Amino acid sequence: MPFFPTRRLFSAFANRAVVYAHHGDPTTVLTALTYRPLPPPAKNTLNVRFLLAPINPADLNVIEGVYPAKPDIRHDLASSGLGSVETPVYVGGNEGVARVAEVGEGVQGLKEGDWVIMTRPQVGTWCTSRNMGVDDVEKVPRVEGLSQVHAATMTVNPPTAYNMLQDYTRLEEGDWVVQNGANSAVGQAVIQIAASRGLKTLNFVRPRENLQDLVTQLQGLGATKVLTYDALSDKALRKEIKEWTGGK
Repeated sequence: MPFFPTRRLFSAFANRAVVYAHHGDPTTVLTALTYRPLPPPAKNTLNVRFLLAPINPADLNVIEGVYPAKPDIRHDLASSGLGSVETPVYVGGNEGVARVAEVGEGVQGLKEGDWVIMTRPQVGTWCTSRNMGVDDVEKVPRVEGLSQVHAATMTVNPPTAYNMLQDYTRLEEGDWVVQNGANSAVGQAVIQIAASRGLKTLNFVRPRENLQDLVTQLQGLGATKVLTYDALSDKALRKEIKEWTGGK
């Protein structure tokens, strides 16, 4: 999964954002916009500066205009031209981790330097900084081992994996879960969450030259079995799966 390393990429500029004025091919509609400094935060809001923001496949679908969720349109980034009332824009990005830069009156439980993640979807995280309502962020505990990458990617794929394993059917320890796209971000989260619950996973991936490296990686996360889609054409697979699952 690629990332916008916002702190390093934009460190030479006051404020910058990756924006688009209309939907379309991301390679043609996206552009970088330098925008004015943020004013002091209003009551019950805070100014944050983004540390890291991932690029998820769904982010590209949003830009293309084919994703159900729609971002807020912004006309407050400039007094004229791109990012103004004349030519409003969307800021790309749905998740990320930011550092609190300044807090407004009435903000409780957050202070300058705290890490926060976004709780409101499609706020536009591909930027250096922005103003957020206090109810639209959640403080990230600064615990040992929790990196910026972990924090920046915890609101999309891990919850998706958790919901799939928790909300759609009742799974007991020892049950099997079958998934395709097992090496995707959400697939890897499924493997880890399933393993922590004592669930076994049958994981399918595309064939590739470095297949064994991928198998080893997924098994290290807790995958029980890893196969390529080519294995589905093997008539013996059905018997093998019955043996693995105890006839289930």
